[in-house]
Amino acid sequence: MGVETDTEQPKSLVDRIVENASLGRMALRLAWQADPRFLVALVCLLAVQAALTPLQLALSRDVVDAAAREVGATHLAGSGPPLVWSVLLLATTFAAAALIEPFSRTFQSLVGDRLVGHVTGALVRATNRWPGLARFEDPSTADDLERSSGYAARSGLELVVYGARTLLLGCTAIGLCWALAGLHPLVPLLLLAANLPSLTRQFDFQNRTGSRIYVQTPQARTLQYSRNALIRPEAAKDVRLFELGGFFRRRYDDAFESSVGELDRMRWRLTRPMCGYAALAAAGAGAVFVLTAWEVARGRRGVGDLVLYGGAAAALSSTLSAIGFQVGFLPMVFAFLPSLSRVLTAPPDLPVATNPRPAPRPIRDGIVFENVSFAYPGRDEPVLDGLSLRLRPGESCALVGPNGSGKTTLVKLILRMYDPTGGRILLDGHDLRDYDLDDLRRELGVLFQDFLRYEFSAADNIGFGRVEQVHDRALLLAAAERAGAKDLLDRLPDGLDTQLGARFGGRELSGGEWQKLALARSFARDSQLLVLDEPTAALDPRTEYDIFERFAELTRGRMTVLVSHRFSTVRMADRIVVLRGGRVLEDGGHDELMAAGGEYARLYTTQAAQYLDADTDAGPDDDPDPDGRRESTR
Repeated sequence: MGVETDTEQPKSLVDRIVENASLGRMALRLAWQADPRFLVALVCLLAVQAALTPLQLALSRDVVDAAAREVGATHLAGSGPPLVWSVLLLATTFAAAALIEPFSRTFQSLVGDRLVGHVTGALVRATNRWPGLARFEDPSTADDLERSSGYAARSGLELVVYGARTLLLGCTAIGLCWALAGLHPLVPLLLLAANLPSLTRQFDFQNRTGSRIYVQTPQARTLQYSRNALIRPEAAKDVRLFELGGFFRRRYDDAFESSVGELDRMRWRLTRPMCGYAALAAAGAGAVFVLTAWEVARGRRGVGDLVLYGGAAAALSSTLSAIGFQVGFLPMVFAFLPSLSRVLTAPPDLPVATNPRPAPRPIRDGIVFENVSFAYPGRDEPVLDGLSLRLRPGESCALVGPNGSGKTTLVKLILRMYDPTGGRILLDGHDLRDYDLDDLRRELGVLFQDFLRYEFSAADNIGFGRVEQVHDRALLLAAAERAGAKDLLDRLPDGLDTQLGARFGGRELSGGEWQKLALARSFARDSQLLVLDEPTAALDPRTEYDIFERFAELTRGRMTVLVSHRFSTVRMADRIVVLRGGRVLEDGGHDELMAAGGEYARLYTTQAAQYLDADTDAGPDDDPDPDGRRESTR
């Protein structure tokens, strides 16, 4: 069972049995942990349902025989239960079946809901054990997460349901064969032979379609991405402005046709031969009817035997077909379980120190990059190549360079979202990998350009910087003041308690207002190292000016790493590092680098010229800068 990809080495039958047994135990354990009471109740109900079919056939025979005796139509001597009792018993079984079915479906839903919640919680806990970013940016892990959250989350329930139903259907089939043996010992064997091709085809149908769904996981993610572009508010402006609706609809339709079209063609190919095998199974059941009718006509059997044996033959045929159908689902269940297992059992993606050191308080020697190289997983070309750099305590350092020069990668390494692939990073003389990671990150505050907008209260948006003190209003207001967000809080109808974001009916903010709260979140952390990655990209010029007029105050006492393309911002740093090709090209203060006439001077002059051109084009009555300031002269 299971699906083997083209890149996997073929496994022996013993290896596959051992692997599937382990996966099955994992799925059953998850189902049991989700809610054992409902699971036991579901299995009991399925067992009762399986036992009712042979019982109903036997009671149906008694009803027919009793009715025949009442009218004197039976050719056999002897007596049986009175007609009224036979009818009551048969009616009771039908009533029981009708009563049990909704309970069975309800318990299946109850178990399913709890299992999905339990597995989702396990997935969340598992992914939270990944302290870095490598797995989240790995396509194969993305496929595993898609399979785990979409299909494998219910695998434990499906394994229980399909496995239990298969087992119980097998018991039903044995009971029916035992009953049919009363007509002739060869009858059940002949019926099994007639139904075997149909059973195997049912299994093949489910197995192959399930395998196709498994390998189409990347296409499913493409479908989801295209769909989200059309229905998520984040993309709504671009989609409408650039008339991208048709493009994404076509992309969705193409991916849908590619995936579903392949499934449809496979299903039709598999369905055609199934018709002939189904006819063979039906012919076998018909032959039993004919044989029983012949026996009744010759006086060797009672009329009720026609119901018993004919019904048993038809029931055996449908039961065997159902077994093939149910068993066919099991390979698909086992196909998705390895993805779930890989996610749940994946170790941390960054090595954990055996005896981790606490983060230094205060930082005394700073951070040192010693010949650091780094390449992202799956890429051969390094982003950083032998970079050496020192960041001193209390110093603000700006990183400058063209896109792809390694600025954001360097920041990710400082935050230990990745580890270097070569060289090492030292904090106060010790490798970052020697420190307790959680303790280390408590000393790091960061504002990324692609910061998150939490659609909770304004207090939450600031307090998440130090979540254990999210209810400390004084801390939140102080952080908002430092980030220039105090006036925003004053304008909000409920201040810190205002619900933000239109998704939940709250107050929507501008990009700059969201960024003010994100900046306040960084200050609420009160960390020793502050990382600002394009911190004012969404702010209007006046707000940016107000914040950076207080730049020295905002960064006082803490090591600061600033990434920005605005040189009016960069020049406020104590030190400027120019990166190119993953290495340090220039390093010094603004005046020093301008006097050197190198890359920094060229970039700065180019940006300044753009502002001068804007001033010239604006004319004497126009002001290209709302604050009347000129970045070229700062």
